[in-house]
Amino acid sequence: VKTEAPTSPEAESMAEAARKGYDQVMEHLGRSLELVVEQGGYDQQMARCVLMEAASLHGAQLVPGEEQAHMKRAVSNLKLAAKAAAKRKALVETASGLDPSNGPVANLPEWVTTELQEVAAAQFKGKKGVDGEEDEEPPEASSSLNSLVYLMLSLLRERKLRLFEDDELSVRTGELHKAMAEGVPAYSTECHVALTREQLVEEAEPEAGEVVGQWYKPTDVRGASARTNLLLVLGQAGRTIPATEEGEEASAPPGWVLMSKEVEGGGLWEAEQEIVQVTQMDGEEGGEKGVATAEWDVQVHPKLGPIEVQGEGAQNARMEARAAAGRAANAAAMMVLGVSTDKAEEGGGGEEVSVDTIASLGSLLSTGGVAAVDAPLCSALYSWLAAP
Repeated sequence: VKTEAPTSPEAESMAEAARKGYDQVMEHLGRSLELVVEQGGYDQQMARCVLMEAASLHGAQLVPGEEQAHMKRAVSNLKLAAKAAAKRKALVETASGLDPSNGPVANLPEWVTTELQEVAAAQFKGKKGVDGEEDEEPPEASSSLNSLVYLMLSLLRERKLRLFEDDELSVRTGELHKAMAEGVPAYSTECHVALTREQLVEEAEPEAGEVVGQWYKPTDVRGASARTNLLLVLGQAGRTIPATEEGEEASAPPGWVLMSKEVEGGGLWEAEQEIVQVTQMDGEEGGEKGVATAEWDVQVHPKLGPIEVQGEGAQNARMEARAAAGRAANAAAMMVLGVSTDKAEEGGGGEEVSVDTIASLGSLLSTGGVAAVDAPLCSALYSWLAAP
């Protein structure tokens, strides 16, 4: 990709049109991000969509002479999108992992209290029909953070289903979010979105070994064109990106690359299962490896059934099975990412993601994506996707 500015009148005219189009799109994206904040900063998914649109636009490098600057902006967009995805994940995990006794949250809007009371009454009525007494009274509605997060998630789901006339719903969601953020500082820190339009054009470069991968599929596209893209940044130390032609500059600084990879989701489940098998075999729970047992059942001869091996034989069998599972997980992941079939079947095509860091590969393939400095994962992905 050439980075020098065009010189001919025709090229200058096309470049000016590209800049004007770019400015118009960025103006709309900036206003969309401002609306997310003005409405209360509760819609992490919308913020992420805006950032992913900006990353896609910058990654396309449509404006002549601005290629390197736009790639650096795309890197920044992707990093911010990863943070927005983490905030959404934090909201969901709050609902599933919070102590139900946490709270209550004070100064709630009246409609929130009413809705919580209606839910409590409905639950009480259903229970009373089985073992309740006639003179029992419905319990007081819970205003714990746990209850409020479930209400917030239901409002966000309802808002997503509505295409028009959601002003009242947006106002309600914003009021609930504000009350939760003011009542529980930890919620505000983990779940609140506070971004400015200026951040859409900030520039950043990845660190050595950094991997930032995010999945994106526009929700307003239907049919055959509704493909899913993986936007990926690789910060690979010691690598250089060769010029496309003699005398041309590389389109990115040496040592890192930004990619937009169209992927097929058919093999995603199989790849995740292969990765889960590796982590289970390695005894990983909570990020810590378990201790290998002295005895291990292994399919040495499948037709004969499980055969118990002990001592050194058990350790060797375990290591061989782990290696085979790791190769299968690598091959499955490569198929999802569109690496050539021959390379995927070999389980190689460059470096392999080792079993020590294969959980990070699972994070990349999950819907939340990954944003971390992981040199082994970065190096393997670079050899799969970026190397000539």
